[in-house]
Amino acid sequence: MKKILIILVLLFVSTKIWGAKGVDCTNIKAPDLSEFGFQLYDKVVYEKKHLGASLHYQLRTKGQVIPHDHLLSYYSYDLNFEVIDQKILDLMLSTGVKNIQDKYSQENGEYILQDDARYYDVRRFNDWGMQKFINQGVFITATHKKFMTTKKKIEIVTVGTDGYCIHKVRWTSSLFEPKNDWKNTFGEAIKIFELSLNDFFRLLSK
Repeated sequence: MKKILIILVLLFVSTKIWGAKGVDCTNIKAPDLSEFGFQLYDKVVYEKKHLGASLHYQLRTKGQVIPHDHLLSYYSYDLNFEVIDQKILDLMLSTGVKNIQDKYSQENGEYILQDDARYYDVRRFNDWGMQKFINQGVFITATHKKFMTTKKKIEIVTVGTDGYCIHKVRWTSSLFEPKNDWKNTFGEAIKIFELSLNDFFRLLSK
């Protein structure tokens, strides 16, 4: 019996279980990211509280919004889950990836999604103390149907939880006219993503 109790204690300590149902995930502020070049263009608070709220930002260049270039969408919700555990976060991440795939499956789309979905290394966000907002992520790339070598996109989706609400971020970044090596431009896009999310969650937490 003592051994069983020890095993149960170890399982409880090592298993992440958070309370969720009945909380309000709609009361979120919209951080001002204008200092970093981002403009909030849409905020949606859903009528049903379990659906939460969403914020949508675009990156501006010389005061002008560039359509479909550097988009950041943030969602806060709980979907009436009794608990939010790792299985739920995995499901939310796979749903986010499915949404990206559906977006690029449209016949009239200019970009073709590549079969290169990879898990995003979130350790850096943990170094910044953002574990509750970013638990894991996936990034996928897409190429332009006509300009495959000069126009690409990167799509990233991350999920996390603060113990009550699920936090999901969708990031879309366009890559134009890469330098000698596209990986350099790809790395720059990742850096912009990391810094933008760091600024966003830092201001959101104030």
